Amino acid sequence: MEKRDEKGRKKVIRKYLPVLLIVSFLLVSTVVPTLSMDEEFKENTLEEKTSLLITEVYYREDDDMDFIAIHNPSDVSVSMTSFEITDGDDAWIFPSGANIDSHEDIYVASNGMSFEERMSFEPDWEVKNTLSGVPNMEERGDFRLDESGGEVILKGYYDTVIDVVAFGDSDYQGVGWNNGPAPGVSPGEILTREWIPEKGYVDTNTSDDWVHPFIKRVGQSDFEIRSFDHDGKVETFVSPDSSFKAVSDFIDSTEQKMYLNGYMLTNWFITERIIDAVDRGVEVKIFLEGGPVGGINDQQRYNVMRLADAGVEIRYMIHDPDEDIYSRYRYNHAKYSVADNSSVLITTENWVNSGIPINNTYGNRGWGITVHNEDLATYYADVFLTDYDPRAPDSYAYDPNHERYGDPPDDFTPDKEPRESYYDPVDAINTVEGEMDIVPVIGPDNTRAKEHSIIPAIREAEESLNVVQLICGIDWGRGVSVSIDWDLSSETQYLRWEDGREHHNLYLKEIIEAARRGIEVNVLLDSLYVDRTDETTFDNYDVMLYLNEVAEKEDIPLNARLAEHDELGLEKIHAKGMVIDNETVFVSSINWGAYAAMHNRETGLFVTHEDVAGYFADAFYYDWTTGTVDNREDWIEEDPESNGEFDTGENEFKGDTLETPSSPDYPEIVVDVGLAVVVLLSLMMAAAFVWDKVKNE
Repeated sequence: MEKRDEKGRKKVIRKYLPVLLIVSFLLVSTVVPTLSMDEEFKENTLEEKTSLLITEVYYREDDDMDFIAIHNPSDVSVSMTSFEITDGDDAWIFPSGANIDSHEDIYVASNGMSFEERMSFEPDWEVKNTLSGVPNMEERGDFRLDESGGEVILKGYYDTVIDVVAFGDSDYQGVGWNNGPAPGVSPGEILTREWIPEKGYVDTNTSDDWVHPFIKRVGQSDFEIRSFDHDGKVETFVSPDSSFKAVSDFIDSTEQKMYLNGYMLTNWFITERIIDAVDRGVEVKIFLEGGPVGGINDQQRYNVMRLADAGVEIRYMIHDPDEDIYSRYRYNHAKYSVADNSSVLITTENWVNSGIPINNTYGNRGWGITVHNEDLATYYADVFLTDYDPRAPDSYAYDPNHERYGDPPDDFTPDKEPRESYYDPVDAINTVEGEMDIVPVIGPDNTRAKEHSIIPAIREAEESLNVVQLICGIDWGRGVSVSIDWDLSSETQYLRWEDGREHHNLYLKEIIEAARRGIEVNVLLDSLYVDRTDETTFDNYDVMLYLNEVAEKEDIPLNARLAEHDELGLEKIHAKGMVIDNETVFVSSINWGAYAAMHNRETGLFVTHEDVAGYFADAFYYDWTTGTVDNREDWIEEDPESNGEFDTGENEFKGDTLETPSSPDYPEIVVDVGLAVVVLLSLMMAAAFVWDKVKNE
């Protein structure tokens, strides 16, 4: 009898087991699409799909240009068919065939034409069908981003949440987001996910991912860092010794076309040279900062008026919120010129009397270099024309009647007199020919790049590193109080911030690490903008003391000094550069503050050649040994007298750097709990059905 019952149960199991297996397979496949035999799922697993990140969000109710950027950090392309960008109700939906390649960024805009006008490139997808070459998203309802706040949710197959951004006044509490909303951004700014060199995008599913010092503005460029093999001639020069002759020679040798970018243009004698070039038939375009510290003075207004009358095309980068115009960069602080798309002149100096003085007994210490290379010149011409572009809302043409950017008062008398002082010129222009590596750095596009840029160059130093700076902040904290605490570990650089986070000056941090590796590091800082009686802020004086105390505490080869202008006979140390191993030099406009590193239009040039680097090493050591102090007792505070030419490229803004750990290597998978419960109950019911049949038959 028992054998017959056992035989019957086996027969029933064989009869109904296939049903149970089929039901189980169908239910499980709805939760785990990777088990589907569809080729699309074979190539793109759920893990790969859920690695996509929202990296940028732009929202303005009044300009019809909402857009979202999505990044694929994985090593495979991902199909986005039926994926959607939603607020939970309305949505933009990717149509059949949509795809994002490995490590690609895509932009999805509400209005492609508006996006192109403001961003200077076409989006990958748009909603309103304004550009014939851009594919269209599908819509459900009327998805719009609210300026006061909200959430952007990226969903994949089966309503799976892939990524979420909550911002402003959003009260979102759900899958993919673990705390309060990210703070909103100001008009003209883009909400951006933090990106850390060598780590990538930060992804903790919290507002911390979106709080950092880098501010991306609408219309900013994104020039990739490039390396150029140069086999030819360069000229090196320093100010005040030989800068005027170098700049004059550059202008005088231009035959057809010249572009000049600058923070200020108050130098009468440079203006005269440019007018002479125009009279020879040279086409000249000039792009200037519209809001330098201290404003545009009447001397510059007069020079610009004369240049415009001569036929020069002049535009300013402006910031005018009242007219709904927001600048692409905090300051246009780069100082360079391009001639005939064949030569480039890069300098640390503004086009002002102290920067490029006609009388070389007076002026700032500055560095400069001219490179005769068509590829490099074409690269810089592209940068210039991108910034100058009349289509950009913040590119404002010279208007003689404008209150801020127009002509000076009729009774203004220009300054035409050369200034004199007691500096003893040392260095003439030096010409070097040969093979050399050249790398331009464009800020803010690649000032933090993980290859070829400033931080990698410091890390690659093997023997020595000489740094010269007009301004060097002890940190990049935005309104966050910082103090030095020598009881902290060396990993913190002995700095403590009131909010408990780290907001390091990344460049300063790297030179300390270089000294810890045994690299001999010398840091020469200017002393003009210093007040040693002010104990509430950290200036160059405090940075000097801090670096030297770190060196003494750890017994590392690090030495910082302040320049003594009276001893040197200079107005100030205005150079911003480095000499690495006496083989590579960096000549730039980049101060070591948060603005210059992350917010300004800046530029610099790495040149690797012993003779080129040696020229600037000699200039560095002349200043280093002639007029500097490195301690509290020897330094007598100067009473700085302004010459009316402020060029810090910085102000009281302080940015913060949140070095949040990057996302782990494993992907994030979000499972719909309701669906999982339904599947589990269905499996239990199917099992109960089979068991009932087994008992009854």
